[in-house]
Amino acid sequence: MKALLYKIKNVDYIRLIEILWCYVISLLAIISTGSIWSYDDRFSFTESGFIIYMQQVAMLGFFTFLILNRKVFLSSIDKMKILAIGAALYGYSKFAKINQNEYETVFMMTIIWLILAFAMLDDKSIIWDAFINVALAIACISLVFWIFGSMIGLIPPSGTTSHSWGSWGDKVNIYYEVYFEGQTHHLTGEYVIVRNTGVFTEGPMFSAILSVALAAEGFLKEKFKIWKVAVLSVTILSTMSTTGTIVIFLAVFFKWYSIIQNKENSKKQKIVFYSICLAGALIVGVLFVVKMMTSSGGKSVNIRYDHLVSCISKFIESPIFGQGYKNIQAILYESDYFQGLSVGLPYFLAFGGIILGATIFVPYIFAINKAVKNKDCRQLFFQTLFLVMFFFTAVSTRGILMLYIAYIAICDYEALPDLNRNTGNEV
Repeated sequence: MKALLYKIKNVDYIRLIEILWCYVISLLAIISTGSIWSYDDRFSFTESGFIIYMQQVAMLGFFTFLILNRKVFLSSIDKMKILAIGAALYGYSKFAKINQNEYETVFMMTIIWLILAFAMLDDKSIIWDAFINVALAIACISLVFWIFGSMIGLIPPSGTTSHSWGSWGDKVNIYYEVYFEGQTHHLTGEYVIVRNTGVFTEGPMFSAILSVALAAEGFLKEKFKIWKVAVLSVTILSTMSTTGTIVIFLAVFFKWYSIIQNKENSKKQKIVFYSICLAGALIVGVLFVVKMMTSSGGKSVNIRYDHLVSCISKFIESPIFGQGYKNIQAILYESDYFQGLSVGLPYFLAFGGIILGATIFVPYIFAINKAVKNKDCRQLFFQTLFLVMFFFTAVSTRGILMLYIAYIAICDYEALPDLNRNTGNEV
């Protein structure tokens, strides 16, 4: 009894509050990124609503940490990044008049409150510990129902629903509200396979969340866990997302590169490394060709190319402030496909211009400088993997991007953990 009382007495309650807060923020960032609950016709939830919840939780966290006498932990580099990002967010709100109210109340203020709350955290890495664990839980549940429900048929659906996302079918099979058959993939002939969409509207959205979790596990943790990487990678592959496959290949490439750079390796080991990279590149290339040969895959590539060209054209028209926040009509005016933007970063630059682009690329420049100066590429690799995912995935106004922008604004590159040291702080 005395031992139990001693443990209770010595619990760090402030850290427990921080961890709980990070889990809530991570969950809201995930479900505000294309979750089917935002588009299910049975519910009145919206992505903007979930983002507002995230903003309110961020605000609550900031004032809670303030009351708990948490101090702000910011380096000089952090202050410069926050100043640049703050100026970009505020400047865009004053000069870009399209959907200005939504931009300020949903996008800008959510990022600002997240930055303020993150700045109060002593250990900023716990936000990604929480994010990874939430993504893993969703991944594990989805794999069980995808394999034994969608693929084998041992678990029957518990019901059906309809949703208002894109051009997919109206009816969606439900598995106890924790897994949805949101999308199928049409192969050659009459063969159709169900994609693992988890609790999301489509495979690419689920893959985006998993890809960010994989990047964080691989490059922001003191010591990554193989089983977590394996589960995330297998689940990404089950979404049948080409972008997710590319992220896996690049993550492996970056990790191997880090290993051969940080240790003395024989010429033979380096030959093996480059051989594996070449084989991986060939596999990705083959998968891309195979996808192009399928009806749904070929159409997906054509849509993305069409939207990419439209975004580039509109960015050139107004490179400084863009076409206006979420001004999708102007951007797709000359497009052949009007069912919604299928690309992320090009759309972000098209509606936000260089001003909003600064919120992403200014921290990226600092990450490059860190990699060159200190031979530490972890933050650079993480941000690169996110940008690869972001380029091909329409998350330009969704919760995951706001979480990412807030994090790269306050992450202290000098405070990244030593990979050879384990402090036992894993959540």
